[in-house]
Amino acid sequence: MNRLTVEGLLKDARKRLGIIKATGLSGLKNTVGCAGTQRFNGNAAFWHNLKPQAILILSAPCLSTMADLPSSKRDKIFRSIISAGIPCIMLSRIRFLPDYMIRFSEDHAVSVLISMYDEFLLESRLLQILREKIDRVVTMHGALVNVNGVGVMITGESGTGKTTCAIRMAKNGHYWIADDVIEIMKSKENVLYGRSHERVKNYLAIKNVGIIHAGTLFDEASICEETTVNITITMERRDDKRETERTDLYGSVCNIMGVKLPCMHVTAGYDDEGTVRRIDGVTRTFSRGGRVL
Repeated sequence: MNRLTVEGLLKDARKRLGIIKATGLSGLKNTVGCAGTQRFNGNAAFWHNLKPQAILILSAPCLSTMADLPSSKRDKIFRSIISAGIPCIMLSRIRFLPDYMIRFSEDHAVSVLISMYDEFLLESRLLQILREKIDRVVTMHGALVNVNGVGVMITGESGTGKTTCAIRMAKNGHYWIADDVIEIMKSKENVLYGRSHERVKNYLAIKNVGIIHAGTLFDEASICEETTVNITITMERRDDKRETERTDLYGSVCNIMGVKLPCMHVTAGYDDEGTVRRIDGVTRTFSRGGRVL
């Protein structure tokens, strides 16, 4: 597991988490020990079962309840937080930080961060960022194929032909990896690997057909579990005002977990066979070490 501090968590993520205020800044060096979170559920037993080293999310009603408690009971809650090694506390949608929370934060070096988002959106975004930064995993929508030994991820809006393009590549003798939900992992060497998400593994969603097993379209030898991810293709809707197809490659990049990949933009449905030929040519150039960016 990748070691992550609260400071490292917030790097490039403050806006995504809606952080507007923080206290107990000495706690920014605390280590986030897992890619999970915990959100107060209203049960008094919650405080006795805190996950060690997992970020704690509290809402405004929870803070109001804590404010009404006798100081002895509130101190008990704080002792549980300290014992569990909670790296930081995130507060959702509160207007001001209570004095008792400021004192706790500064006395025990536990950063308290205020977010503009509600607890559910905050938790969802936080889990995604933790997974990226600790597990080095991100989930993306698209199709994934391996062409001439080069991993190609095809992205774009719904209906732009991502699946169709991937099917054409696989039927032209290349490898099909995933459709719809792609799980991308980053190695310690900063190499990206892609595979199908477990819940849709070996299945495709085809317009006007539905969900089918990859084995009904390709032979077993054309289906692969995993590939490096080296190039991205963005399928874009055709602009009726533009008379020619858009095929941009040079100078365009896609940043995935800090790894920059060449990105090719293609007009959807303009010339499907031509698109397949261009992807084939680009991957051949890439595999020979040629410049594709």
